[in-house]
Amino acid sequence: MYEKYTSWEFHGKLYDDSSDEENDHGNDFGNHDSGFAMLQDAYGVAAMNVGLDEDTSNENNLMPEEPTDTHKFYRLLKEYQQPLTIDGTTMSKLSYIVKVLHLKTAEDMRWHSEDKFNDDIMRHPCDSIAWKSFDMEFITFGKESRNVRLGLACDGFQPFNNSQHSTSPVVLIPYNLPP
Repeated sequence: MYEKYTSWEFHGKLYDDSSDEENDHGNDFGNHDSGFAMLQDAYGVAAMNVGLDEDTSNENNLMPEEPTDTHKFYRLLKEYQQPLTIDGTTMSKLSYIVKVLHLKTAEDMRWHSEDKFNDDIMRHPCDSIAWKSFDMEFITFGKESRNVRLGLACDGFQPFNNSQHSTSPVVLIPYNLPP
């Protein structure tokens, strides 16, 4: 590794390389996983380590009957950190579930090119002339079955209902691509 390289973690915070035993909890499977960020995004909680290692036996009597979002978040976070060993690889339960879900959804993203019918009946936009002509014009894009096409449809959009026609300019920006 380049000796002047600074290791960054979690949006600009320096990564602590200390080897103290009190900082080493032995569960390095989730430190760089997107599951923590997913839980943060879902519940809007910024503090990731608050209350995880504390004894909660006395606090159980104080909790309300209905679990709040905070309780759900910490339950998911504790579940996320439980180690699971499969084929010699240690990972958390939820990261394993996410990986299995990727296997399922990856197949669903390719069906339009691998399992489509060629009987000239339009069942899906992939059967349309526009889709086929786009694939012929951009051959490398069309060959890759995992590429995603974005379609936008509207039925009679008229802002303020004051025009004689129902067309409006629309700008689509893919946010996940570099500028």
